[in-house]
Amino acid sequence: MAGIALSPSFRKPPPRIDADLPPDQEFVNQDGQVFRWSALKGRCVVLAFFYSHCRDSRECATLSAKFAYMQHLLPPGSRLLEVTLDPLKDTPRVLRRYGAMFGQDRNYWTLATGNPLAIVTFARRLNVTIAVSPQGNGQLEHGEVLAIFDARQRLVSYNAGNDWQPEEALAEVRQTLGVPNSPFDRLKLWSRGLMATLENVAVACGRFLYSTDGRRLDPADVVTAPAVWPTPPALPPGAPPRIVTVWMNDTTVRPGKPWTGRIVASTNVASVEIRTESFSFTADRRDFGLFEFSQNVLDVIPQYHRPYDLRFIARNAAGVMDVRIVPITIH
Repeated sequence: MAGIALSPSFRKPPPRIDADLPPDQEFVNQDGQVFRWSALKGRCVVLAFFYSHCRDSRECATLSAKFAYMQHLLPPGSRLLEVTLDPLKDTPRVLRRYGAMFGQDRNYWTLATGNPLAIVTFARRLNVTIAVSPQGNGQLEHGEVLAIFDARQRLVSYNAGNDWQPEEALAEVRQTLGVPNSPFDRLKLWSRGLMATLENVAVACGRFLYSTDGRRLDPADVVTAPAVWPTPPALPPGAPPRIVTVWMNDTTVRPGKPWTGRIVASTNVASVEIRTESFSFTADRRDFGLFEFSQNVLDVIPQYHRPYDLRFIARNAAGVMDVRIVPITIH
């Protein structure tokens, strides 16, 4: 979640469906053996990203459990590949231990690490975001994708998220290899990909949904912290919500630089969404009327280097909004 690593909710369009990845991409497998992407040519490859010390049982562990189920059901001429997003910690020794936990059969399923910069670049090509979790403890926030490549290493299936089922992915592999398969399972996987695409379109349309609403703030005022923070005004739940003060440490977002902010609003504000036409995330609620965010920006893909209108959207329980707009730039 690499891209601009704001949070897993950051949206990016899927890569071109016939895109090629560089044949010289180098990995190191769980046995410490170096191999290149080109070495997999001639096989259908099912690719996903993970890291071994992920503590969210719904994410990396669930993904690896699906791979463990799939490994002995793969048709001949196919391969599973999981690439770590934390190569500094996920050494071959760590990967061997991790694979043993899931009953990895190395004849069908490879766990890979490698040069950290090369791994980030590889993930970026598949629009995978990576961020350091604000909660610390070495946890990462990252995008999840399932990418399937044919024997000529062309991307033939791309599914954002981790809600796919093993039989759906296996059906796609069989279709790619020309093996009889269930069209219903393939349809389910395709429909998940379609929903992800529509979601991207909806986010892109956000620029129109909020293009005329909201009060525009002067960036100089936004980055100047108040000498005394105002007290959130107490308003009844049904009253129109109100944003009182918006502050950010910078209006220029750069890789390797923390990006933080605070929003003071009325006490009846239930949530504050922070969004542009390309990404969105929700600020953490610290107290009644007090919201904060802290993002560790690791990388920004080139197509997102440009000015944005950043909208702070405060909503009460009934969904009534108050909006403030701040111009920012991503470099």
